[in-house]
Amino acid sequence: MFPTSTVAQLIQTTLHLDVRAYDRQAQLVVAVNNPAVTPPHRPAFPDLRTLTKCTRFTDVWQLSYFLIPQSAIVWVVGPFTTTALTSQLIASVLSRNQATISDRHQFAQFYNTLPILSQHEVQTTGTLLVNLLAHPLRIPAWQTLTTPQTAPAPAALPFKRPTTTAHHYQIEANLMATIRTGDTDKITDYFAPMTAMLDFFQNRLANRPLRSCQDMCLVSNTIDRIAARQGGVHPGDLDSLSEKFALLIERQRSIVGLKRLIVAMLTEYTQLVHDRSTAGYSPLIQRAVAAIWQHLGDSFKVASLAQWLQTSPSYLSRRFKQETTQTLTEFITAQRLASAKTYLLNTTTPITAIALLVGFSDPTTFTKRFKQVTHQTPSEYRRHPRS
Repeated sequence: MFPTSTVAQLIQTTLHLDVRAYDRQAQLVVAVNNPAVTPPHRPAFPDLRTLTKCTRFTDVWQLSYFLIPQSAIVWVVGPFTTTALTSQLIASVLSRNQATISDRHQFAQFYNTLPILSQHEVQTTGTLLVNLLAHPLRIPAWQTLTTPQTAPAPAALPFKRPTTTAHHYQIEANLMATIRTGDTDKITDYFAPMTAMLDFFQNRLANRPLRSCQDMCLVSNTIDRIAARQGGVHPGDLDSLSEKFALLIERQRSIVGLKRLIVAMLTEYTQLVHDRSTAGYSPLIQRAVAAIWQHLGDSFKVASLAQWLQTSPSYLSRRFKQETTQTLTEFITAQRLASAKTYLLNTTTPITAIALLVGFSDPTTFTKRFKQVTHQTPSEYRRHPRS
């Protein structure tokens, strides 16, 4: 019988999922994983000492695992996800688990590396694992046979684009205009035609439909990024979003999953322009707005912001008011309250924690400012939000 480490290595190499084996005292026996994507927290599994049934387990961080018990060993394969985790979903999970601000970047990077399995892939992968582990490992001695080549293989014909290609380019042009203006209503009109493009392009590489669709998604990611930049989004925000989707595309293993990613990309890039466009602002105010968004949860003053921008507080305040029609304090407070509303509606995070997460020094000040703007306390807004 082959050692446990050999079996674990075989599973990891084949499925590209991390593999652990625990004994019946829940002590780790072997682990084969990618150290570059190690979870930033310690997984909390059910009691492995009493586990008797094959289980698909999803923890509070929305990470899924296959748990497969044997007489002396419990195999744990994962983590993976079953949906593309958008930035809003990631923020919701991190907030719900009260992750500290300093940990959030590390968590977000980790989520962006996770493989995404469709429901069908979950079923087939689980079935494969159970049957593989039910029998002793047998590695055959392979022989190699090569078919004699009597004549040179004919050169592959270049891909011939159908006559609808021009129509596809027109869709892309209109799509970029929609992202560029941050039109979150109109962008939904492009979900169907953009996902249909994957069907159109999947035969571009012979016998490699998934790779063809991944290439198409990478192109779409670039197009969406360019449109959002033209719409006035700071490059720093675009870098993280573009990198996230590039990683998700490469780790996706089904065309259905890629179609979900296309929709997520369109939604997030357009929403980013809608929320964070600085088009029309001077370079100074664009930098000021970007700094505020990037450090919204931190405690900072106008004087420190002006010093970082190498200008005087009075000049910065005057220019900011002229260009945005808001004072710096009004703008910062509005952004913090908008972020707080997201937490209140999408998480169960305590209100005192939300106050600190969005940059208020104490919950009392947060509640007072929130009620001044919404005419509701945070608790009332969470129960019955007004538009």
